[in-house]
Amino acid sequence: MTSLPIVAHATPGDIIAWAHGRPVTVRQLLADAACLAAALPAGGHVFNACTDRYRFTVGLCAALLAGKPTLLPPSHTPETVRQLLAFAPDTFCLHDQPDAAFDMPALHYHEGLAATAPTAADGPVEIPRIPAAQVMAYVFTSGSTGTPVPHRKTWGAMAGSARAAAQRLGLLDGRAWTLAGTVPPQHMFGLEATVMLVLQGRAALVAAPAFYPADVSAALAAVPAPRALVSSPVHLRMLAQSGLAMPAADLVLCATAPLGRQLAAETEALFAAPLCEIYGSTETGQLATAAPPAKTRGRWCQGYGCKPGPMPPATIPRPGPRAAISSSRCRWATPSRSSTSSAFCSMGARPTCSTLPASGLRWAT
Repeated sequence: MTSLPIVAHATPGDIIAWAHGRPVTVRQLLADAACLAAALPAGGHVFNACTDRYRFTVGLCAALLAGKPTLLPPSHTPETVRQLLAFAPDTFCLHDQPDAAFDMPALHYHEGLAATAPTAADGPVEIPRIPAAQVMAYVFTSGSTGTPVPHRKTWGAMAGSARAAAQRLGLLDGRAWTLAGTVPPQHMFGLEATVMLVLQGRAALVAAPAFYPADVSAALAAVPAPRALVSSPVHLRMLAQSGLAMPAADLVLCATAPLGRQLAAETEALFAAPLCEIYGSTETGQLATAAPPAKTRGRWCQGYGCKPGPMPPATIPRPGPRAAISSSRCRWATPSRSSTSSAFCSMGARPTCSTLPASGLRWAT
């Protein structure tokens, strides 16, 4: 049976997170995940509602070790909880807020659930390997066009996609990258770009949520270079309009909505860093990357049957409507009713994307 390591870092002493002002090593994360896995309730599905990105990641790894799929809905409303229980009646909630109230069995992830035994500073550490076919998560669409739809994500597909993205984005250049994010890890883009890129791209994450401009500034200033910001056009516009100076970054990753040329230029000036858009959807995950509009051609990400490399000139990604994707076929939304530039592909286990136009591709949230 094919399996992949839960982390791809070179040594157990590598830093994998910055939590509460201190570095956390791979060794510590694996110990925390093993400890939490042993404490998880008997339910078969985990609704991971942790707001701290490190605790979310530990919870995700603990669920993998315990063989429990993680459920990632678009919100935490009572109606969402009802829908989760209808989908998987044995679901329990893992959260890190003492006042959280969910109408389902719950486990509060607090400091007492972290590994208490001191971890050796050196010595071998066994890196767990997860079967590639194991279901890692069910990620739900936003429900903007109806009831949120769950999409199954296997460990092999998610890990392989993250490794390809890390290579494409230059994160495997031998330096220790740190990723700070304004996008929650429960969102498909946040999951791929702030959690999976860390686990499989040999990077480190910033644990504290970064939403307001001051939070983003503090998160970047607290970690060493090279550092990247993972964000969305909505957040980038707020940051650009705040008037607050930002620490320099080495890369800005953006997805979830169309990015205008002016905002792209303002973002690159604000962070003194190149900006890269990621194209994809909840259904497919990341498919392609591109520099800001009109700057360069997009490039397919390796995986999903796509051939890595430049897209044809006619398929340069630009702001446009999102992709409409069903469980059996992938339909690229066209700019208008009169447009004929649509294409179809058979999804199956791996959609074939090398011949599809990307002009209408955006993260479907």
